[in-house]
Amino acid sequence: MSVAFCLYLCCLPVASIYSLFYCNITGDYMFGKKFFGVLAGLVGVILTFAFISLPLVYPNANVNANVIVSPACFIGVSPSSITFGNMAPTSAYDTNVLVTDTDNGGNVAANILLEGIAWASGSNNFAVGQTQWSPTVQTSYTGTALTTSLVDTLIQIPAPTSSSPSTSNVVYFGLQVPGGTPPGTYTQTITFENSC
Repeated sequence: MSVAFCLYLCCLPVASIYSLFYCNITGDYMFGKKFFGVLAGLVGVILTFAFISLPLVYPNANVNANVIVSPACFIGVSPSSITFGNMAPTSAYDTNVLVTDTDNGGNVAANILLEGIAWASGSNNFAVGQTQWSPTVQTSYTGTALTTSLVDTLIQIPAPTSSSPSTSNVVYFGLQVPGGTPPGTYTQTITFENSC
């Protein structure tokens, strides 16, 4: 807090008014003489003006906030389609076709689950289990047969972190075409699920 004041001092001898004015706001002294014949003989008067300057006070209040971050995992697979090319009946394709499963932005580790449907071309088909999967690349047709219900592969995608928000792991696929399979372009859907 600061106090500002102005002092006005008047002396009224005979037929004039002498005045002295001091203000601590500006630091100025002023002296002047004024003539007022009617006011002759009046006594001096001291006037003091005080101004109080208070610092501004702004009210404030705090708000406490909280959030519960739920465990979450996400999924993205690449590539979105795979091809085994042209295969003759009874031929096999090594279990080395790579699919990458990525968790981009989750916050917990996840296990990869797999399932699939039978291979089909029009009215012709062959078993889902002709496709095999493996957590590591193989130099032959070997691995675990794909099934029509979700199976935990025990392949884990590490938990993403703020410094590494995207994590991934891989699955390799192979195929054997059964003997006697009619010619045609066969397709199969393989479903990935990240369990966390």
